[in-house]
Amino acid sequence: MKKIYSMLVGALLLLSGCDIHTTEVVKPGVDILTYYMDVKADEWGVEDTGYGYSRYFVFNIKELDYKVIEEGAVLVYMIDKDNKDNPLPYVFPVSNRRGDELMEVIRFNVSRGKVKLIIEWSDGGDYDGEDMRFKICLLAPGD
Repeated sequence: MKKIYSMLVGALLLLSGCDIHTTEVVKPGVDILTYYMDVKADEWGVEDTGYGYSRYFVFNIKELDYKVIEEGAVLVYMIDKDNKDNPLPYVFPVSNRRGDELMEVIRFNVSRGKVKLIIEWSDGGDYDGEDMRFKICLLAPGD
């Protein structure tokens, strides 16, 4: 019993000397900018990555500056046929022209002023693009 009591007293003494520091996770005044973008099937570019092919499309967004990239966030969603937002990267099964099942990956890269959407397939094949809708959200930090 004395051992348990001694441990409790020791723990209280250790904790009584601790300082509690809080950190601000989101600063007040964050602006959320939302864009809805449509990409038609024939607008997707083709890129040979060296290990296969991918389709890509680049959105130019002037508000996507250094401050958003370094201190804010960029969230991208694919809007499906049921009008649901699917956060990227998004991976789902599809069938190729021969009927084989493979995985399709939709992801994005961000650079100053640009969001590049990329579609890749697990077999590295070159497939046709399709009409797709995306939602891009920029979380721009306040001043």
